[in-house]
Amino acid sequence: MPLCDVCGRFDIRALISAAAKRLDTPDSFDDSIEFSEHLPFYSHYESVHAIGAKAQRFGCDLCALIWQGWAEQNGLKQSYDFYDRCDRHKSRRKGNSSRLGVEELTKFRQSRHKSVRLYVLRLKELFYSSGPAVRLFARFGVRGLFPRECVQYHISISSEGLGTESDNDELGKLLLDPVYEKPDSPVCLAKAKTWLASCLSNDDSNQCGCRRENEGGSLLPSRVIRVGDTDHEPSLYVSAKGETGQWISLSYCWGGESAFKLTQDTFSIATRGLTLESFPQTIRDAIYITRALGIPFLWIDALCIIQDSLGDWEEEAPKMAEIYSNSVLTIIAAAAPSVSSGIFQQRHPPPCTLAWSIPKKSPSSADELDLKGLRILPRKNRMGVCLRLRGKGPPREEVPNPKNSTWATRGWTLQEYLLSYRTLTYTQNQMLWRCPNMACWENGQSAQREAMMEDDLPSMHKYALDTSKTRQQTDSISPTNTNEFYMDWYTMVGDFTKRHLSKRSDELAAIGGIAKRMQTHTSTEYCAGLWMDDLIFGLLWKYADDARPLEDAVLCLEQPSWHWMSLNAPVWWCFWLPRWDETYGFTYKEIAQVEDVCIAFSSKSLYGSIDRGEIVLTGPCYFTDRISPWGRKLWDKKLQGFDQIISDSLRDSQEFKKRHRSYNGQTFAIIQVAQIKCSLYLGEDVPRTEVAVLVLESVERPIGPEVMYRRVGLIILADPVGREAIPAWGPHGYPESSKTPVLEKQENRAKEHFTWPQRTIRVI
Repeated sequence: MPLCDVCGRFDIRALISAAAKRLDTPDSFDDSIEFSEHLPFYSHYESVHAIGAKAQRFGCDLCALIWQGWAEQNGLKQSYDFYDRCDRHKSRRKGNSSRLGVEELTKFRQSRHKSVRLYVLRLKELFYSSGPAVRLFARFGVRGLFPRECVQYHISISSEGLGTESDNDELGKLLLDPVYEKPDSPVCLAKAKTWLASCLSNDDSNQCGCRRENEGGSLLPSRVIRVGDTDHEPSLYVSAKGETGQWISLSYCWGGESAFKLTQDTFSIATRGLTLESFPQTIRDAIYITRALGIPFLWIDALCIIQDSLGDWEEEAPKMAEIYSNSVLTIIAAAAPSVSSGIFQQRHPPPCTLAWSIPKKSPSSADELDLKGLRILPRKNRMGVCLRLRGKGPPREEVPNPKNSTWATRGWTLQEYLLSYRTLTYTQNQMLWRCPNMACWENGQSAQREAMMEDDLPSMHKYALDTSKTRQQTDSISPTNTNEFYMDWYTMVGDFTKRHLSKRSDELAAIGGIAKRMQTHTSTEYCAGLWMDDLIFGLLWKYADDARPLEDAVLCLEQPSWHWMSLNAPVWWCFWLPRWDETYGFTYKEIAQVEDVCIAFSSKSLYGSIDRGEIVLTGPCYFTDRISPWGRKLWDKKLQGFDQIISDSLRDSQEFKKRHRSYNGQTFAIIQVAQIKCSLYLGEDVPRTEVAVLVLESVERPIGPEVMYRRVGLIILADPVGREAIPAWGPHGYPESSKTPVLEKQENRAKEHFTWPQRTIRVI
């Protein structure tokens, strides 16, 4: 813990002691906090440049942390490289000069005149925490020469701990708990066991309220891993019919091919037992955690489903909804990119640890640190306070988030995460515990489940199975309203399309458990990734241009062109905001009707993959054979009116470029699907209508005499009255800067195009 002379004299104990007796700010995330003159502070170096010098040349931990915070706030990713070039610029000589850009030169000049003061403020109860907190602030530019800047740092207890003479835990409400450097340490696993005990407790005064009626044991899956103990090796256990028990599920990344899986040849060997060392590291760690938590069984897909048996897969895969929902909890190996990486990842040590200074007088003197009656005493003189830089943005961006990991890019893990009743997530830096009522971090932060904002995925607890009801919620769960139901589904599918699958044929199976779970709360029929009563809106998907280039995606020709599965790329749904939000007076209306749907499933399961699918639509149609989206060529002069509008709209369509298959005599069908009307557009009293139309092209070799079409795009046509053009709706439901095509300026011409004859079209 090297510190320079200035940092060595910094007594953080004194600032924490003063801050503990007051409440400094009503808003803990307002970077424009007013620092009144009466607040105690520690005067650091007179310039940020001097701090960079101490960090780079003398290796001072605190200076390095302060310099890192200032550099990141000013958009300097390579902070030390910037300091070196600034230093050479300051003392440049002939033949040894370093040129700085205009922006870097400005930063350099500012850093030479910005002094630093260190404050410790006590903040009000955070929205994600169970109580008040203290935080270190480094304030730059206090001399008023430049705009004031402020960087925040978390304060936590070091892993050596603090000794107290009282059972009062007021200190835990102010300072964060230690994050242990070894996640497999007994003290770290003991914290996870404490979380589980709180959830399973029968004592009403010591539980979070999420205990279910079936916590004592549910129907065991067909096969589970008996984890054993130090005297008994793990083995595959085949459960008897109707047998109950407790088990833990594992969600992880397989990370490529591995020979360690259950097959027909290895079945008998697995039932006899295997040494713990023979398991891949991730599975070995999961067994170790399961043993520590006192649960006898562990369910892992690769070891509990026979991988070379299609029949066993088709029988066991549909049961995943019950397996993950009824397990005691699911272990999420968020930081493990493969099955051989291991759950317990090496954690980075605290960036800076300061000594906890104790007054030279006796502990009973008046100078003793007093936090509402709590006396802090040293333990073997090894006490310390850890400082970590707080990330930019709201709390949801600074807490450990499994969506920042490889695990979150795997298609199967979405279902495993959403269906789990409880999760114990191992991220790169912390453990994260979640149950229906609470989320807790290893560093002591906690939040009500409803206040969690670190992801935008819907909660599946509202669609709980009967066996998953808690004692407090037995009579409170009821089917959700229709709008919320469909919004949750499309939100989930939108996230799923951003993920990757090793086998494209597993796409529907990877969300089949979620569909099966949600269908218990609706009367509508599930339709292979969509819902029968909402098929029209389900057709309004578009490629999300801001996610990744479509050139990287593989067009799934074997899937129905009208289905979102046919495009192996992220998608979003048009008219998302207008359909659910009536703030601006939107009116959503479906124009087309679904006459028939024919889907051929690959197996007996209605939640598995499909071989083909057709849909028959009836709606206002416009037919043409003169669409030319490839630029204004010579024959484009033949295009007039609406044909030119459609061609212009498709010119930049990535989907059209991928799907279009031309042949002589080909025809295009433009069918109106849905529309929105708005009487108040972006604060202006201007009525408008937007119509979503599917662009279909005839198939060269259809099956049978009837003409069949495939989808090649979806465009939005605007019909404003007295306006040139209107922004289109983007992937997040907000207007984009791009313009939608306008049919005609005159209202009568626009209506003429919108009154197309009704036709029935079969789409494959």
